[in-house]
Amino acid sequence: MGPKQKGGGSKSRGNATEEVEETLQAVVLADTFETRFEPFTLDKPRCLLPLANTPLIEYTLEFLANAGVEDVFLYAGAHSDQLEKYINASKWKASSSPFKQLSFLKSVSSSVGEVMRDLDSKHLITGDFLVVSGDVISNLPIEAALTKHRARREADKNAIMTMVLREAGRNHRTKSTSISPVFVIDPTKDRCLHYEEIDHHSEESHARLNIDAEILLTHAELDIRQDLIDCSIDICTPDVLGLWSDSFDYQSPRKHYLFGVLKDYELNGKTIHTHIIKDAYAGRVRNLKAYDSISKDIISRWTYPLCPDTNLLPGHTYDLRKGSLYQEQGVFLARSCVIGRRTVIGRGTSIGDRTTVHSTTLGRNCKIGRNVKLEGAYIWDNVVVGDGSDIRGAIIADGVVIGKNCTVQAGALLSYNVKIADSVNVSSGKRISRSKRDGSVAPTEVDVVGEGGEGYEFIQGEDEDDDPDDVSVASSGLVYRMPGLSLSSASISTLSSELSEGSWGRSARSSFSDSAERDDNFNADATGSVLESLREGVSADVVQLELVSLRMTANASDIQVRRAIVTSFMQYIEELMAKGKGASQAIHQVFSQYTEVVDRTLFDRNKDDKKDQVDLLLQLQQDLISREKGDTVLLFTAKELYELELVDEEAYEQWWNDERSSESEEMKKVRGQAQQFVQWLADAEEEESSEEEESDEEYESFCLHYLSSRPPLLPHSPSEPPLEPPNFPGDVVAHHPLFNPLHPGYLPPISITPPSTRKRKAAEAAITDDQPLPESATKAAHTGNATLVGRSRKPKPKPASTGPATTCPQSTESASSASSTCQKKRELATPATTEASMDSDDDFMSDVSSQDDFLDMQGSDDESLGEAIDFGDLDTGFSDDKDLLKQKRKPYEVEFKVLNPPEIEREQLSAAILMRFGRWKQEKLIEGYMEHPEETLEEAGLGTNFEGTAKTEVVPGFSCEICCEDGDDLESYAMRCGHRFCVDCYRHYLGQKIKEEGEAARIQCPGNKCHRIVDSRSLDLLVTDELKGRYRTLLTRTYVDDKDNLRWCPAPNCEYAVDCAVKTRDLRRIVPTVRCICKHEFCFGCSVADHQPTPCTLVKMWLQKCEDDSETANWISANTKECPRCVSTIEKNGGCNHMTCRKCKHEFCWMCMGLWSEHGTSWYNCNRFEEKSGHDARSAQAKSRASLERYLHYYNRYANHEQSAKLDKDLYLKTEKKMTSLQSQSGLSWIEVQFLDTASQALQQCRQTLKWTYAFAFYLARNNIATIFEDNQADLEMAVEGLSEMFEKPVSELAELKVDILDKTAYCNKRRVILLSDTAENLKNGEWSFNVEW
Repeated sequence: MGPKQKGGGSKSRGNATEEVEETLQAVVLADTFETRFEPFTLDKPRCLLPLANTPLIEYTLEFLANAGVEDVFLYAGAHSDQLEKYINASKWKASSSPFKQLSFLKSVSSSVGEVMRDLDSKHLITGDFLVVSGDVISNLPIEAALTKHRARREADKNAIMTMVLREAGRNHRTKSTSISPVFVIDPTKDRCLHYEEIDHHSEESHARLNIDAEILLTHAELDIRQDLIDCSIDICTPDVLGLWSDSFDYQSPRKHYLFGVLKDYELNGKTIHTHIIKDAYAGRVRNLKAYDSISKDIISRWTYPLCPDTNLLPGHTYDLRKGSLYQEQGVFLARSCVIGRRTVIGRGTSIGDRTTVHSTTLGRNCKIGRNVKLEGAYIWDNVVVGDGSDIRGAIIADGVVIGKNCTVQAGALLSYNVKIADSVNVSSGKRISRSKRDGSVAPTEVDVVGEGGEGYEFIQGEDEDDDPDDVSVASSGLVYRMPGLSLSSASISTLSSELSEGSWGRSARSSFSDSAERDDNFNADATGSVLESLREGVSADVVQLELVSLRMTANASDIQVRRAIVTSFMQYIEELMAKGKGASQAIHQVFSQYTEVVDRTLFDRNKDDKKDQVDLLLQLQQDLISREKGDTVLLFTAKELYELELVDEEAYEQWWNDERSSESEEMKKVRGQAQQFVQWLADAEEEESSEEEESDEEYESFCLHYLSSRPPLLPHSPSEPPLEPPNFPGDVVAHHPLFNPLHPGYLPPISITPPSTRKRKAAEAAITDDQPLPESATKAAHTGNATLVGRSRKPKPKPASTGPATTCPQSTESASSASSTCQKKRELATPATTEASMDSDDDFMSDVSSQDDFLDMQGSDDESLGEAIDFGDLDTGFSDDKDLLKQKRKPYEVEFKVLNPPEIEREQLSAAILMRFGRWKQEKLIEGYMEHPEETLEEAGLGTNFEGTAKTEVVPGFSCEICCEDGDDLESYAMRCGHRFCVDCYRHYLGQKIKEEGEAARIQCPGNKCHRIVDSRSLDLLVTDELKGRYRTLLTRTYVDDKDNLRWCPAPNCEYAVDCAVKTRDLRRIVPTVRCICKHEFCFGCSVADHQPTPCTLVKMWLQKCEDDSETANWISANTKECPRCVSTIEKNGGCNHMTCRKCKHEFCWMCMGLWSEHGTSWYNCNRFEEKSGHDARSAQAKSRASLERYLHYYNRYANHEQSAKLDKDLYLKTEKKMTSLQSQSGLSWIEVQFLDTASQALQQCRQTLKWTYAFAFYLARNNIATIFEDNQADLEMAVEGLSEMFEKPVSELAELKVDILDKTAYCNKRRVILLSDTAENLKNGEWSFNVEW
């Protein structure tokens, strides 16, 4: 890769004097003077260690070449001879090198400070230069940072350095978990004012930040950033070297130099600035954790173009394959091995049978045996792994030999040429080497490497750089939780007591960390997305997927997700109320449809402490403070959450007692109306326990009364009124001794439904807010408390008995059924209600004179209340009768719905790119995203942050790589991948894709080898309205084609799609016929016109049989014969039976196929059957004839009904004319002559069914159910022919035949239903037997 622009950008040139272009220099610190990569660095310099099979130094030099650096000074420390040899043989020393000069400097320095002082003494630096570490990985375009640095330097000579920092969040996986660098920045000048490292493992620091009070007093706006990654890329002026030389105490670039220069600002007057990047990638392999994280980033292509398939080294031949698999040429893979995702395999490597490799980097010439498991491992060159070994999350250096059946656990390090014997377990974190620090070979420790092994356990000294971040490599891919940094005024030890709160008021970004800003961004994005989905009526699972995507992208917490849900839900409810819906109705509509979305944010179901549910209620309370009628909305929302079982009773109590719910007057006011509901819950819970204690006593009293009213074990007299039992819990009935059959006073079982299992829905359906209540209804059923269904602990109802008992007329029914029936009637006769509705919220609350009044209110006309408040269940018996209202679906019918184009568009969502990648399979996509978020986004063509506003930009110095235009006002556009092109080229590219190629769902970025998908925001910005329409049409087509449950209607010019849940695997058991709005009926499984009752597979076989030449062969076999000698086909066209083959002159008898000479005297008259010579020929002839006759039997009837259906269709087109003629001749009305239309439609349907019954029967094996099928088939065919005959009568006779035609039409439809139902039932149950395999 060559440099983009020499010198990082050319300077302006005058007309008279031409300025000399400044040469950009760079200093590479190849030795970091650390021991974190020991024991590997005992044998090789750190910058030559392989990262994704490419030495670290290659990535650094590629970055410098791309930045336009011309002079490079490479400082080497340990093993400098190896590094010098490598550099001299590399492309960087070749004539084609992008560097004009690459100087190799050996040093005996022991720190970065000594290197910088040595560099200052050599006087090699002539201008601005870069200082980078030899393990930097970055695709950052440095031009913008250089331009800003030089502009600052021109304005102020004291601006001596610019640090490149990367914004990545506090918990990014490449950041240190032990040391937290904190940058205090003036955002108005990008100037760093203070730097400090907080050691979380130190007991002395207590995570305190010490900031000079002068900084706080003199700067109105400060950013205290803990979310930045130090990329170890500094843009410096020569003055930087002077400051290094002035103080020999400076040893490290940040902890000493940066901290010291900033602290001594009053003395030196020098300023250091920052350049914070958000889109590009930059990181440093500072420890083993970063090695693992950055390796994964490279393989996942975050560092593009610094990826394996770029082939940075000469001779590399990596190709990118599906699943982020990079493989060189010359790799040998066994057929049964399994290569997983995110894997790199070098040339010459062989992998044995049944070996599995996942998320592993394999170098060149490695030999991996059989049954080996490699997961998350880094295996360098020339490694041998024996059969049956298991290596997970370890680093294996060059030349290592691992025996058979070994286990290498996560975090283990095996240095160069170590040999592990068979069946050895290398524990986690163990480091094994052969070399000592003095360069000699250490003696082997048999207890470490086994008998026959080579190596010893390398242990770092206490004075070494034992980085706490060097934990298990396998775990470093996780999100590390950084201890929270307390930045309150109490924790900043040096704050002056004279500071007032007003010092912070002027800053728009003065939060001590940008975490609040990130939270706001997530809340805005998530709220907007959910609110848009609510408005469009998107399903709950799609909304959940959208939230998961946004949450994983922003690393948001559960609290943030709940806040976004609350904000969007309340905003949408407010919109619904503004349109005229009542509060209760709007709340029920939203929460009932999206119950799952809320439920997935609550994780405290089985805990006593309901933190999540309390937080949800607090979020609702806080949001509703600023909304109109917030107290009423909170009341109804609390009730709805309880009814939907989202919030438990205990949570309401904890919420009410939580100090946060009453910390301000606004919070108290908004929860005012909810007090009644909370109080009701508390009182009802107290009543529950007392009622349970009385249940046994009350029920036994009833039983004794019951026994005394009639002799035991004798039938109850019909004339006596039944005795009503009270409501008792089911366990009382089950365990009471009087229900023991051995008890002398045994009672027959009485049907008593436990209150907890009763539903109120049927009663609500019978008595709704829209219907007037009966006059006999009482004002309030004060004695009927609420029963809450489906929960572990609910308030139980009081015995419902007001007024005299209602009796039911009985004949011979038992007492139990009588009591049950009477109970139902009495409950329906006394619904809880009020006589008059309230005019306002105040009337509503003031009219409640007691708790029971509050619970029993219904039917308010106030638009803010919407529908009735009903906290209780009505004990009704309608649950068993509701099913009678539903029409039972026939066995051959399936559920489906028809979607028009606008409905299809609404089915799609803002995260459509991700959904199209997952073929709209939400559950599978969510599962894959949760397990592998980065890979899923990468494969879908998205980054980890694909939100934002699309806009074009004018970038100074930009040159389009497609058209090479570079005008000053050239508008350009780039997506998150960073590939920028001019707007004209982008538009032409998109137009070509959409118009010419018909592509929409997978339009990729025009950048070379970039797989990022162009999202709808970009398209809306760039393309014309005409193309937008075409684009949306193509998206709709792709959406329907991708979803298994959607099919386009195959009728000509029909724009509808059908949604049906039948799966492909079910097509052997069901024929899913659907009917579009255009009245076209077709099979959802194969899109062929309705072919019931024949399954799709048999239909395909039948059509193929009818279309191909197989039946031509049958005809030839039946009508021709083959010569017994030369097998030539012969057709007899006349004459006698004495045949002579023209080809071979063989003479044979046409009748028996025997030799003609054997006929003796029976010339020309073959009446012999017993001769053996023609037996085989006759058998084949007979089989062919029988097969042909069977096929023709079913085919002729199939074709006959197909032809008749066409004729009937033509007749149907003439039906209207016939109906008009009949109306004029007979005096019948237009409605009365509609029977002809009904008969015509029945004929077409029945003939379509009959046609396919013959195809079904052709493949049907002969048995009893096949005989029944043929009987049903014959009955339907006879009825159809009779109806067709009547239908074709002259118009003058049709009026008299009206009743007969109607009867015959009904009979045909009934016979068709019987035939299809019987066939469908047997097909579903697997009863049919077929004579073919299908």
